[in-house]
Formats: sequence, structure tokens, C-alpha cells
Amino acid sequence: MIRLRTLLVTAMAVLVLGAGAASAQVYPPPPPPPPPPPAGFVDVPASAYYALPVNWAKANGVTTGVGGSNRFEPLRAVTRAEAITFLWRAQGRPSGGSEPFIDVPSNAWFTPAVRWAYRSGITTGVGGTNRFEPHRPITRAEMVTFMWRAAGKPSAGSSGFVDVPAGSYYAAAVAWAKVRGITTGIGGSNRFEPVRAVLRAEAVTFLYRRYG
Repeated sequence: MIRLRTLLVTAMAVLVLGAGAASAQVYPPPPPPPPPPPAGFVDVPASAYYALPVNWAKANGVTTGVGGSNRFEPLRAVTRAEAITFLWRAQGRPSGGSEPFIDVPSNAWFTPAVRWAYRSGITTGVGGTNRFEPHRPITRAEMVTFMWRAAGKPSAGSSGFVDVPAGSYYAAAVAWAKVRGITTGIGGSNRFEPVRAVLRAEAVTFLYRRYG
């Protein structure tokens, strides 16, 4: 009986020592968690068609929000100054020279973008004049034309949209945008609505489909 109790005590001691050795084993620390994604804008629903383009635009410095705030104002018309600045930032903020526009102040936040656009032939002024009209809403035709010129004016045939005349200044740009998947028409229809103002949500979606 004494021998059996001795064996039991010995076995329990071995188990305790084994458990202590196991608990003393050193494991490497877990990897750090991934950094959180950039904070989104409070007025951009996660389920919106433009949510991914807007998040891309913010992450890549294409937009910093309206006035540096946490609002994007996706359903507001984008101005020509905003549109050309979006495009300039998507292109990597290249340097420009000078521009002849009398309505572009030398120290405006959009001046570097306009100067680059003029030097690169992306804009020649409204109707070939010495005015850029920076605060006017940009049309869908103008937006894709700016992007098409920035891409080097590639040819692409016909767009097939019923409201894009073959001889219009923007016909080649719209055709290129459709071939590249930048636009699929209004609601997937055969209409482009070239003279309608571009919404800020649409503008960054166009740019995301081109540069994202």
C-alpha cells in the first residue's frame, strides 16, 4: 500500500513539473494589427456606387474633403477648378509653367493644376478665349475631354450614345471613355448627357476607373 502511494505521488510530481515546463515555454509575440483604413467621409454611405472611388480618391490625395473637412458633398456639381485639380492630383501633381487666363489668380489653390493643364494642352480656355471659368460647374463632356487629352487623345471609334453627335468636340473623348469603361452611360443606357454638370461623385468615379 505504501509502495502504491509512493508511485502515485511520484506520478503527480512529474505531471506538475511537466506542466510548469510547458507554461514556461516562450512564444514569439503576435504580429501587430494592420493599420486602419483611411477614415471615410460622413456623407458617403458605404453602400453607394461611388464609395470605393471616393475612398480611393482620399487615400491617394486626389481629394481631402470640402475645405479639408470630413465631408465630400458627393451630389454637388463639381467646378472646373475642382475637376482640373482632381485630374492634376491623379496624374501625380506635375509641374506647369504659366497660363494666360485672366480669371485664374496667381496664388489660387487651383492655379498649379490649371497651369499644368494649359501647358499640357488639356485646356485652351473656354471657347479658345483667355478665360478658364474656374468656378463654373464642369459638364460631363468637358470632364471626359480633359481626361482624354491627358491620356494623349487616343482614338476609339464611336461611342454609340444617341446624344453625342459625331462631329462634336467631345465625340472622340466620349468614345474613348466608353471603350475604357470610364463611362457606361447614364444608368447603363444609351445616353451620356454631355451638357449636364458632373457631380463630385461622378467625377471621382471617372478618375477611379481611369487611374484606380
